[in-house]
Amino acid sequence: MLRVPHARLLSIVKNYKRWRFLPRVDATPREARDPPPPLPSPKYLDVHGRCTVEYIDIPPFKEALRGHEAPVTIVLVHGAPGSYNDFRHLIPKLNHPHWRILGINLPGYAGSKVSGEHYLDSVSALPTAELVLEVVNKLCGGHEGSDNVFLVGHSFGAHTVINVAAQEKHKKFTVRGMALLAPAGCRPHKVLRPRESAMVVNMLRRDNPVISALTSYFIKAIYTRLLKFPSDQPAGHYLAGLVRAGTTDFNVIRQQVDILRELKIPTLAAWSQNDVFMEEEIPVELARLCSPGPRLVFAKGGHNVQKTRAEQISNALSKWIEEVVDEEDHAKEQPIQLLP
Repeated sequence: MLRVPHARLLSIVKNYKRWRFLPRVDATPREARDPPPPLPSPKYLDVHGRCTVEYIDIPPFKEALRGHEAPVTIVLVHGAPGSYNDFRHLIPKLNHPHWRILGINLPGYAGSKVSGEHYLDSVSALPTAELVLEVVNKLCGGHEGSDNVFLVGHSFGAHTVINVAAQEKHKKFTVRGMALLAPAGCRPHKVLRPRESAMVVNMLRRDNPVISALTSYFIKAIYTRLLKFPSDQPAGHYLAGLVRAGTTDFNVIRQQVDILRELKIPTLAAWSQNDVFMEEEIPVELARLCSPGPRLVFAKGGHNVQKTRAEQISNALSKWIEEVVDEEDHAKEQPIQLLP
């Protein structure tokens, strides 16, 4: 693999800070909180030889499976870039005895590996959703809880959740609801640069190893230095995030949201008013276009509400899921909850 000299990379970083067209956010103080318990050891699943997907699987209590309550499967889908580790504060609070929890690292992120010949076709937006569908089919199809699957997406993970839920064919499970946390919406948000992202994707399609290596380091620098993402992942992790963003068709997202509203798929939405990535108009519009369900609006909490507001979100999720499974009247509009 091509190595970029450290001094050269630092020089690039100093220069790109002057480039005004690049996205950037201001760092916000982090709220203090206790560290969560460790997540279980990961498992791995090969998908058609195209990628090996890393995931965690937390089963329901064995005693609960012998009861009369219907089992539920919750699938957690991270943003771009991200990993199931982004849900580490939320997962321990979703400790219902009848719930199975699956956390998936999407192709190209963290420990999920993609074969070189299928790289762009696997980390692009819609192909990623197709691979997630395959993973959930393999892990859920024919198992307890496949009739009650709830998809939870954070940030760009909301798009993947929408893509999967709108896919009518080849599903071996039933989507009962979606939870969209600090979601990307039906139009580009303020830090997104669709034209520049598409340009990078087109450069990668030329399959030049030198350009690809330099580009991946440059993209990591943008995500970690300007957008303040954690820097503990390899460069390809961040490049996958840019490709996913750069191949997103927002018109398709809007069309799929319309389909899901027609199908009356219950939808929980939660966001904060001080999200430095998503201006509030983005989730407000998406929530309005989706089917009814709880709407949680936090005054603070930033972009990672699944971390900073894990207690409130887990409580809302638990109540909502039980109502949907019990087929209570979840189709009516619910008042927006304004929370600190």
